[in-house]
Amino acid sequence: MFPPINTVSGFLVFVALCFGGVAGGLYVRSSRLSAHSCPVLNKSELRLFGRLQKVCRSVLGPHYHVLAQVSYGEFLSTSNRSLFFSFNCKRADFLIMDNYANPIAVIEYQGSGHFGYSLLSRIKAMKSDRIKRRILKRAGIPFCEVSAKFEINDLLSFFHSLNHVHQKTRRKGA
Repeated sequence: MFPPINTVSGFLVFVALCFGGVAGGLYVRSSRLSAHSCPVLNKSELRLFGRLQKVCRSVLGPHYHVLAQVSYGEFLSTSNRSLFFSFNCKRADFLIMDNYANPIAVIEYQGSGHFGYSLLSRIKAMKSDRIKRRILKRAGIPFCEVSAKFEINDLLSFFHSLNHVHQKTRRKGA
């Protein structure tokens, strides 16, 4: 990872991290740079978000919620550092959670720009999707990929399957 701090190169990396760039506040202190807010979702994601909220409430009930753009590191955990870093920075387009903040399912929106517009961006997106599928399968969290031309019936059937599985889990725990 980083060279040991007791070496010259290790010390230089340490100094650079502490006093330079973002870590040193260089970019924050500059008065010439600005920042502004922007929407969390684009128009097509926002349309899907509204539909997901309605379907979620009608099928699962009022104690379930749809969250947008949630980091995988917020709802997945592992003691393996290498595995953690493979998914920590990834984002779930939509996370379904219960009233106890337990993750119930992840929904990945494969909108028109999901795969990008070059072969390289397509390969990167496919690799990222593969990692997401694997880690969610390991964690036992259902995963649904929704295309840009989704049908409401597809969402309904996915939520009905969630409801069926979640009711079984609640009965076992009771």
